[in-house]
Amino acid sequence: SVGEKFDAERFTTRIKRCGVDFVTFHARCNMGMAYYDTAVGIRHPGLNFDLFGDLAEACRNAGIALSAYFNVGFSREEGIRHRDWTTLYFDGQSYIEPRTFPSSMSMCYNSPYRDHLLAMVREVAGRYPVAGFFFDCMSPFACICPICIREMKERGIDWNNQQEVIEFGRFSAARMADDLSAELKTFSSEYLIYFNNIGLEDQADSGTYLECECLPCRDSYEYLPVMARFMRPLGKQCINMTGRFNRWGDFGSIRYEAALRYELAYGLANDLRPNIGDHLHPDGSLNEAVLHLVEKLYREFQACEAWFENMTPEAEIAVVYP
Repeated sequence: SVGEKFDAERFTTRIKRCGVDFVTFHARCNMGMAYYDTAVGIRHPGLNFDLFGDLAEACRNAGIALSAYFNVGFSREEGIRHRDWTTLYFDGQSYIEPRTFPSSMSMCYNSPYRDHLLAMVREVAGRYPVAGFFFDCMSPFACICPICIREMKERGIDWNNQQEVIEFGRFSAARMADDLSAELKTFSSEYLIYFNNIGLEDQADSGTYLECECLPCRDSYEYLPVMARFMRPLGKQCINMTGRFNRWGDFGSIRYEAALRYELAYGLANDLRPNIGDHLHPDGSLNEAVLHLVEKLYREFQACEAWFENMTPEAEIAVVYP
């Protein structure tokens, strides 16, 4: 009964009232489940309608830009069905601990999974009025599957050297990003595209904007100040992506208002636009406590928009950070 209470019009009307003009929503999650009518992937077995499609149409009608979320590095269900698509780690294991986590099984960017993912992305780009794509968890996995070993041998890379294998993983992830970006640009040159966990310099050409993914409860309050200053000179629009919760996957919590206000204000002072992550309840119903918090904070910042709309942050000192 996934999404049985989801009303796309009600959802977009409510977030529009908060001042939201851009939203990222799952087309496919880290379990490998699609939330749209896919002919290529695996639609969530508990979903009996085109949830993402309904949302895309409602967002278009409401004037909200919608970005399609795809988890690239993890796809548990597809990994179970296609073991040859998964990463084989340096210790010979195909699972990492804890094995009950969605991230215990990662995907090889050089396997047939690559063409499968490209086909799903083409599906969404060709079918729905989306403004962009967010590709998540594109970490440089140290894969020594037969496909990767074959290419490493061709490139003269010592596949017995773990550091060289990790560097090859970084190359493979960046190449995957390049392929995804090139495919999407055949549909539109205006897409907002970001690759999470790809080095910011590595996606200078493939990505079109940047996001700083930061939950201070997990990443510490040192992280945003450093990343904001690192991202600013790279010449792209930057987004400050935090969450209303304390940890990714923490479904029940809600952040202190003062903490969330501080983080969003700090981001804005460094030319990073606010983006508050949330969890949609499995049945699709809205959490009014969360929406009330978002609306309150966004209205405060919108009242100040004239002061940061076209600003250019000026640097006076350099920060050296290991």
